[in-house]
Amino acid sequence: MANVTAVDSIVFKDLKNNLDQFFLIIMGMIVFLMQCGFGFLEAGAVRSKNTTNILLKNFCDSFVAGISYWLVGYPFAFGEGNSFLGYTNFASYGFPEERFAFFFFQFVFAATAATIVSGAMAERCEIIAYFTYSIVLTAELRLATFKLRAADVAVCHRHYRVERQTGNVYHLEFVSGIISELTLQIVESLSAFKKEIRPILNLPGFMYPIVTHWAWHEDGWLTVGKEYEQTDGNVTTYFTAHYSDFAGSGVVHILGGVAAFVGALLLGPRQGRFHKPSSTIIDIRGHSVPLAALGGFILLFGFLAFNGGSQLNISESGSGQVVALAVVNTFLSGSCSAFVTLFSARITGRHWSLLFTINGALAGMVAACAGCNVIYPWGACIVGVFASISYQFWAWLMVKMWIDDPLDAVAVHFGGGFWGVISVAFLHRDTGIIFAWDKRSGLNLAWQFVGAVSIATWTAVMSLTMFGVLKLIGRLRVPREIEEKGLDIPKHGEPSYPWESYGHGWTEKSFQLSKTGELHELKHVGSNPSFQQDDEESVTNENHILS
Repeated sequence: MANVTAVDSIVFKDLKNNLDQFFLIIMGMIVFLMQCGFGFLEAGAVRSKNTTNILLKNFCDSFVAGISYWLVGYPFAFGEGNSFLGYTNFASYGFPEERFAFFFFQFVFAATAATIVSGAMAERCEIIAYFTYSIVLTAELRLATFKLRAADVAVCHRHYRVERQTGNVYHLEFVSGIISELTLQIVESLSAFKKEIRPILNLPGFMYPIVTHWAWHEDGWLTVGKEYEQTDGNVTTYFTAHYSDFAGSGVVHILGGVAAFVGALLLGPRQGRFHKPSSTIIDIRGHSVPLAALGGFILLFGFLAFNGGSQLNISESGSGQVVALAVVNTFLSGSCSAFVTLFSARITGRHWSLLFTINGALAGMVAACAGCNVIYPWGACIVGVFASISYQFWAWLMVKMWIDDPLDAVAVHFGGGFWGVISVAFLHRDTGIIFAWDKRSGLNLAWQFVGAVSIATWTAVMSLTMFGVLKLIGRLRVPREIEEKGLDIPKHGEPSYPWESYGHGWTEKSFQLSKTGELHELKHVGSNPSFQQDDEESVTNENHILS
């Protein structure tokens, strides 16, 4: 009987593990679909001449984030380390297979953080710059070359000593075990400060993983918080105040919003967006409201898994209720924010704006991320109302600062995310300020501010460095003539809507080329005729521009 019980216990444990992994994979797949939502939303919000460009950038997000997050992003975020960062499991070295579901779920979050920035920098950003900030947001690219000088480097904790001669250069292959060892030495040496170390590191950055470690790893300094005492009469109690962010209002959305702000600021507005001498603001409309609406619907759907899946398991007692509460609160917050935004737009003379309403709904769901698991449904409605107000304020402020954000990415993600982080301190059903007006609730509010400001500051410094360097070397913005023509043809040779694909346009083009003796232009008809240039003038203009 004892043997049967032991076997049943093992089977039950395996079943729980499998359920949790399946839960994370399914939720991660739905969150991954948000890449499609971002792509459609951004494609509809830009002009047709830049549609291929913005879709390619969104499409590549997954590839860039996938590779960089696997190599070094996840180790920095969730590897064993100290309170600042992790430094184990590089390129999944020594990584237990049962953790791959968790890795996948965290990877799709990292990809989301990178995608936020593309909307604010649409229609004028170099694709190389886009790849750069995608890598920097999701992971450190590589540790390629060290140049160690001076005396020995004493490593605390492990008492490991590296002997070398002055001026020697060590070129290191990206082998998982070697990188793990070297990174451990660097971190411990820098923390000890016992002896001088002067490495030259190729560090494009590691923005998102570091913030993730702070807030979501058990050793992160925002997670650990600080212990305080509270005296009530003759009774003294001790409690720990720390930063709380269930699904990433701060970790994902404040980070993405601040990076988007810095990128849009340094990139400058699109041509014709502002006319400062006359203080004129000119709306540049996107080319497809239906595409944008479809993207919005996909994002709203994805947010339900984004927040619900952040419970990270489904087999533990009470997990189902937490997931259900998170999903309901997310939808309520988005709904209330959408309605407030819709009616605000109408009252202020914007008509019944669909695109404004979509952004309002997204801002409400962004704000719900931080506390959707610990607030009451009526609290979620309050979160949504104020998320709309925050979104509209930041959208207004961005225009007043002459910063061009075609998708209102900063207003949606930073505006919604910052309020979402702060709202937890007020509406938490156990320790919120409106439920418990005491020292603990006040300190919780202080830690929420500390977390939000720390994330914003870290991101701003890293983004200024990254985008500043790209701007200095002339790789941030496309040339003026390319921007005027649109990025699709000069950069990709693939117009989104070639004129010959409509009606008899292809027949007319064939007849025209046949008359001029240039039928060889159709040599790729068998593969995909829609990839050809719009017409002879387009080809001529493109060659002129590229020359």
